[in-house]
Amino acid sequence: MKAKTLKLLTLPLLFAMCGCSDIESGTYLFCVTENTSTQIKKTYEKFTGKATYKREFKNDTTISLATTTESGTLVMKITGTDDDKEYYSGNLTENFDFTVNVPVGKYTLFVEGKEHSGSYKITWADKIAA
Repeated sequence: MKAKTLKLLTLPLLFAMCGCSDIESGTYLFCVTENTSTQIKKTYEKFTGKATYKREFKNDTTISLATTTESGTLVMKITGTDDDKEYYSGNLTENFDFTVNVPVGKYTLFVEGKEHSGSYKITWADKIAA
């Protein structure tokens, strides 16, 4: 019992330290999640709902979006939290790969599934100077 309590208290602290917070609502059917410090990846039979991921990037960053679609629609958006600027927005009904560069700041990464079957993967890394 004590170990479970410690884990519950530690998770919010970890999210605060890494500058991220995640909110998901809706239904994933047969979902496999592979999240790391530089990616959010979900593969599922069906997803209907919304997921909001907030991230803070300390350096100019490259964000990559990749989706596979067997059916349904996936809505994806990248919005600056500080300036409300929309860096990407799309209604995806087929496989998709896209990269966007964003400056230092706080961002909301939004995903909405509408009876979507397939997967999505969002990765980020410091932008490499040319």
